[in-house]
Amino acid sequence: MKVGEILVVGSSGTSHPNILHAVCDQVMKSDQEILFGKLGIGPELTLFLYAITSNRNKATIAWDLIARKMIGSIIVFDWNNTESFENAKHNLSLFNRKFDAPCILAADVKNNPLPVNPKIVNPFVSLSPKEKFKFFNGRNPKSIKSLLISLTDVISAYAYQDEIV
Repeated sequence: MKVGEILVVGSSGTSHPNILHAVCDQVMKSDQEILFGKLGIGPELTLFLYAITSNRNKATIAWDLIARKMIGSIIVFDWNNTESFENAKHNLSLFNRKFDAPCILAADVKNNPLPVNPKIVNPFVSLSPKEKFKFFNGRNPKSIKSLLISLTDVISAYAYQDEIV
């Protein structure tokens, strides 16, 4: 059986824990205030998901210990909160410096309609080929599941690209 880890990171008050609750049968809390859950993809693959609260102005997290088997990450921010967006940009920059794993930068629009074009974020943040920007509704399990599908698409494309290079 293969195992992979996905980090779901957001600042205080974002919907990043909802992602685990939407896709994992059981979600548990560790002593370090990290939520974790398990998602079976089939008989050959199990994903462990970790919801981590990371604010740029608070104590650092031992990312190297947490992300040893990380195959990808989702960095969540509240679309209507500038501070949340700044935290997400900080986390994205940190992950780009420390890790070589695909990432979804996920903007939670809550119950508002999804904006038509995700490219409206382009002037504010640049993404590498292993990263994708996506809007989602953090209160809608179907929308949350589409985030994980998008991440698996990016992971597959990134892994395939490495094989042909």
